[in-house]
Amino acid sequence: MKFILVLEPSKQIFEDLKAALLEIDGKFKLKRFLSTAEISAWLKKVIDETFTEEEMEQEFGTEEMPTDIDIPMIVLNTLGIGKMQTTTLEKLQGLLIQHELCDPDNPCGFVLLGTVPIPPDYRKYLHPCVRNFLTTPFDPLTLKEFFRIAIKGNQKIQTELYTEKSDFTIEMIKEVNITRITELGFRTSSTREIPTGRKAKYYNDHFGSGKNRAIFAYCYANNPVGEEEFSCSFGYFGISKQHLLEIRGAIANSKNSEVLAFYNEPKTKNAKMQYLTNSEGNFNRLKEIITGKFKDIEVSQISKFEDYKEKPEGADYYILIVDNTMIESGRTKERFKLSGKNPFIGFTSALPIETFDDLERNATFDDVLYLPVDDFYLARTLKQNIPESYAVNPKTDLSGEVHNSQ
Repeated sequence: MKFILVLEPSKQIFEDLKAALLEIDGKFKLKRFLSTAEISAWLKKVIDETFTEEEMEQEFGTEEMPTDIDIPMIVLNTLGIGKMQTTTLEKLQGLLIQHELCDPDNPCGFVLLGTVPIPPDYRKYLHPCVRNFLTTPFDPLTLKEFFRIAIKGNQKIQTELYTEKSDFTIEMIKEVNITRITELGFRTSSTREIPTGRKAKYYNDHFGSGKNRAIFAYCYANNPVGEEEFSCSFGYFGISKQHLLEIRGAIANSKNSEVLAFYNEPKTKNAKMQYLTNSEGNFNRLKEIITGKFKDIEVSQISKFEDYKEKPEGADYYILIVDNTMIESGRTKERFKLSGKNPFIGFTSALPIETFDDLERNATFDDVLYLPVDDFYLARTLKQNIPESYAVNPKTDLSGEVHNSQ
């Protein structure tokens, strides 16, 4: 007689858990509790065999205490266990083994439930007896498989190899230790070189909190700083205005920051920018920003995709900005006859790039900016791509605070 004990205050969530578990084994008996005290009291009655006849019938459907009770898993809502440590869970597991209430070779495991993707204190739950940490809302299919794996626990792994085709994307994410951060990017230390140009998702508290701690970025430089140690520089890719606000706030509140500015000297070059958009308002807004902040960048509009020919002749620097509404698919540099040296920037009014599917759709852009455009981020991005352009007000448009953590 297998019991799954569940500490969950929400009846709806309990029903979702119950449905998933009964699909795994329809003979499971699920017992819902509202507090750890209720679990303790129930287990004490099981161990001491102190159930009344009425309770015996209600719990087990028998007149006598069954001798085959097995508790393979206990599901606990983290709000219900408060500050309970994993050592307490380990002791509970030992108690169940001692009283033969679970398999000693594959003892009862614990699955914890939470409401945020990455709890700020999640490391305190890292323990062999904790089989998983699941967050709401649940996907029925993955919930069932997570439970199946948790119940199997320490069972011997079958040696057969199973494969299945899937359209799901597996996301690779990295939590980084930032040594320096600005409005345009950040720097980390690494024991190996990171391939330049590769885009990935990175987590850090400087980027935000909860689900908003993640941004996409690409590595553009690796500088050796010691034996098997590199200083790796990253630029943001498709960063949202909310993330920029979070980063600026983190820098402003830092006690270890300094103001740096781009080098600005009037070396006039023939810099041209073309904006492929059918929106006069968007073009006029962009032109107003560029001509107001730089003296030597010529801005022109292409209102139809068919009107785009190729890079203007005689341009020492060239930037093509494309409104995402102008290209429905196949956003490649080849379609615009651009070399890798010419920045290819996408403009969009859509939601920020948050998933790897979003990244894949925009991967051929060098960056993706969001409308309404952030004036200062745009100005500094252009200066980074056109280093010899001359800013009108470098103190306000090109200076920025930098946070150094090391």
